[in-house]
Amino acid sequence: MLNGNTLANEKISVFVNKKELKFPVPPVLKNGTTLVPMREIFEAFGAEVKWDQATKMVTAVKGQTTVKLTIGSTQASAGSQIIKLTQAAQIIEGRTFVPLRFVSEALGAKVEWDEKTKVITISQ
Repeated sequence: MLNGNTLANEKISVFVNKKELKFPVPPVLKNGTTLVPMREIFEAFGAEVKWDQATKMVTAVKGQTTVKLTIGSTQASAGSQIIKLTQAAQIIEGRTFVPLRFVSEALGAKVEWDEKTKVITISQ
C-alpha cells in the first residue's frame, strides 16, 4: 500500500515500441486504472515534460500535441479536447503518477493489456 493506493499484486511490465520501461517506483493499480510515474512515460514517447508546482499541473508536448493533467483532477486535455479520466493524476511517494492509457492514447499510441501475463504493450 502506498498512500492508500494498491501496488500491483504481480509485477506489471510496460513496453513502449518493444522496449521495456523501468520505473523508479512501480506502477500502481487504482480501481482498474494503471498509474505510472509521469516523467518516464512521457519521455518514452519523446515528449517534453513541464511541471508547474504552483498549479500542480503537468504539461507534455510532442509535436503538435499538448497534454495537460492537474493533480487531483479527473479532467485532462489532449489538444483542444477535454477528457474525463477514470483516475486523476496524483502524487505517490513524492512522484507524479499519471493514467497510462490516457497518456499513451493522447500521444497517438495504441495500448494493449494482457491480463494473464500482466504486460502492457504500447506501440506508436
